[in-house]
Amino acid sequence: MENIKMIQKIARSFHKTSGLEYEELLGEATVAYFESIETYEPERGALSTWTWACMTKHLLYYLQTQIRWNRNKCPDPRKPMEWVDSHFLWEFMESLPKDSKLICKMILDSPEEFLGEARKETIGQVESYLRKQGWAWRKIRNGLQGVKKALTETA
Repeated sequence: MENIKMIQKIARSFHKTSGLEYEELLGEATVAYFESIETYEPERGALSTWTWACMTKHLLYYLQTQIRWNRNKCPDPRKPMEWVDSHFLWEFMESLPKDSKLICKMILDSPEEFLGEARKETIGQVESYLRKQGWAWRKIRNGLQGVKKALTETA
C-alpha cells in the first residue's frame, strides 16, 4: 500500500485528539482509504487530497458515533454510588498504589468538578488540580497510569 504513512498519520492525529485506541482508528482509516479509492475521480484532483478528505470525514463520523454510543452506554458519572457496587469499589481502591488511590478518592468525592464530557478534559482537570496542590508531573502521570492499569485489568 503506497499511502500507509498518510493513513498512519491521520489515525495518530485522531488518536492524540480523541483518546481512542490507535489500532482502532488505524483500522477505520484503512477502510476509509480503500473506500475513497473506489470513488476517486482523477479530474477532481490529486488522489492523496481525495483520500485525505475521505478518511478525515470517515473518522469524524466514527468519533461522533463512538461518543453517542458511550454516552448512552455509560451511567451518570456524577452519581457514582448509584452504579458502583460498594464491595467492588472497596476491593478496587485497595488494589491501587497510594497516589492512584488519592486520585480516585479525589474524583469520587467531587465528581461534578472532575468528570467532564471527554476523557482528555477530565484528565486535564485532574492534572491542573493536582499541580495546584504541588504534585510533580511525574507523580501525576504515575498516579493516572496506576488508575488506568487497574481499570483495564478489571474491565
